[in-house]
Amino acid sequence: MPYDSMSKLGFQVVKQGAEAKLWSGTLFGMKCLAKERFPKKYRHPELDEILTKDRLRAEARNLAKARALGILAPAVLFLDLERNVLFLEEIPEARTMSSVIETRTASVSDLGSSVGEIVGLLHRHGIIHGDLTTSNLLLDPDQRLYIIDFGLSEASTAPMERAVDLYVLERAVTSAHPGISQDFLKAVFARYKEVFPGGESTFPVLREVRSRGRKRDMVG
Repeated sequence: MPYDSMSKLGFQVVKQGAEAKLWSGTLFGMKCLAKERFPKKYRHPELDEILTKDRLRAEARNLAKARALGILAPAVLFLDLERNVLFLEEIPEARTMSSVIETRTASVSDLGSSVGEIVGLLHRHGIIHGDLTTSNLLLDPDQRLYIIDFGLSEASTAPMERAVDLYVLERAVTSAHPGISQDFLKAVFARYKEVFPGGESTFPVLREVRSRGRKRDMVG
């Protein structure tokens, strides 16, 4: 059910997407973000409730796993399964990698290498992010790279799942930042292979996924 009391608790809406509403406020004396998942009207209510809670649990679990690996990601402060709200640490004064790339305030190759390290670690330990875009990568004022929004994440060691994860990143970067995409992705893949040598099996599958994507684009 909707968390109607969020505004009464002093939280303010930051963003509303198709899957969730994002609030900003304070919990336990800490600045935080609260991610409230909506009911899906097209699904049976009982099934929707089960799937929504499963998705929230997976998001919280994979965030915790990522942090245990030393990856910078928001800490889970509280998971309210009654109201389907996930409370997360807020990263102060962070900028999206997308805006950093656009303003050229950091080396494209260095950024790509940092992304490759994060994704390689995730995949090496069986975590698929599910939405790898430069908007879901943040840099704090000390230029430390965080990864956020594990809302579509899942546990998998399948080369196909890893390949699709990389393909989503590849398409996002090529579409949003065509001028730097080649150098950026070259650095991503080079560091990915260093961090995750077993990930070599991902790349033949990635080539297949690319081929299918091009065919879909041609068909329209």
